[in-house]
Amino acid sequence: MPSPSRTVSRTRSALSRTLGWAAGLALVLPWVPVAVGTALGLEGLTKLGTAMAGMGMLLAPFLLLIAPFFAWVQARSSARLRVERDALLIERAGRVERIGRATIQGGVLVPSARGQEVQLFLSGGDTVHVAVEDEAAGHALLDDLDLGADERRVRVELADPRRRLLLATWRLTATFVLWFFLLGMVVSWFEKTHGYSLPLVAFGGWLVGILGTFAGWQRLRRPPAVVVGSDGVCIERPVGGVTIPYPEIAKVWAQGAELFIRKTSGELVTVSGGLAAPGREPEAAASSLTLGIVRRIEEARRVHGEGTRAVASLLDRRGRSFEAWRAALKAAVSSDAGYRSAGLTLDDIAAALTDATLSPDQRLGAAIALREAAAPDARQRIRVAAGLTSGDELRVALERAAEEEVDAESLAEAAEAISRQR
Repeated sequence: MPSPSRTVSRTRSALSRTLGWAAGLALVLPWVPVAVGTALGLEGLTKLGTAMAGMGMLLAPFLLLIAPFFAWVQARSSARLRVERDALLIERAGRVERIGRATIQGGVLVPSARGQEVQLFLSGGDTVHVAVEDEAAGHALLDDLDLGADERRVRVELADPRRRLLLATWRLTATFVLWFFLLGMVVSWFEKTHGYSLPLVAFGGWLVGILGTFAGWQRLRRPPAVVVGSDGVCIERPVGGVTIPYPEIAKVWAQGAELFIRKTSGELVTVSGGLAAPGREPEAAASSLTLGIVRRIEEARRVHGEGTRAVASLLDRRGRSFEAWRAALKAAVSSDAGYRSAGLTLDDIAAALTDATLSPDQRLGAAIALREAAAPDARQRIRVAAGLTSGDELRVALERAAEEEVDAESLAEAAEAISRQR
């Protein structure tokens, strides 16, 4: 079935950043021949470097002015998308754009003024925007690209790339002006004190100061990023960060340009970055990107919940005798009819060892299953889980399951103690 025609555009942040770096190089590189010429007494090389520095000071502002333009302008056009094994093909009239799937770092489904839109984040920094008919079509596209919540984590910077480039341009301009006045003060002081002009090499230090100040400013004002994985949400900030496992998330929502996560402990985590505030219309109560992040977190929580229920069902004793329970666990982890067909991995089962939302029976079942599957580091994982367990009955049972040679009789006694506790 042919792909429907969709509106596709691309935010070319990578090209804008390249122009920004070119502006920086235009300011810095000319001072290399100035320094070499001065050090070796080569007057011609020094004059050449000085001329290049003058040209760089004229070129850099021009590059900084046009850099945001390339990120701001989005050429929208109708196209058909085709997903191949190693690439996403965007077929427009007369030409085909090929995007390697390895360069697609992640994607989210967000609401837009035209309905629904899939945003694909490329490794170079560009974003591909694809208008889709509805949420189902958006999820289908993400699944075709193996970017669904159950297949790939996604990292989203809480910032509009176009606004971010404009801010970077403003910061570099402000930094340049500040250092320009400082240079004037230093030149005036040097001439009055020493009676001759400041050596040209000193101007290189001036430009290094500009670039250092700008780089530090950019780093400190870097917008936060939200990483939505299979086990929780990680908030990356310029200074510090936080990881919130899904069982600890009570509610997540967006308002304005901010993302809010309420933990089960009552703590509220607020994430805000370089997003523009939405309009005053009721449907614009939150920015589209934050709404997309909320949607992705909720989807990942649903998938995680399904995985937890599948693990719990696999490990639950359900009133069986210890021998029958152990035999069922052994069969489940040693055949294709078991955990693999349920979409589970040994890592999922290992995670159940320390999952406080599962019953002690199910957590002990995870330990037994890992031993029966001869999982790598099974004994170490079980010992760690035992050390983290507050309940004496479960801790003793896990310790016995972690022994080099499992004593079936003593392990059965520990399992019965857990059952009686319930």
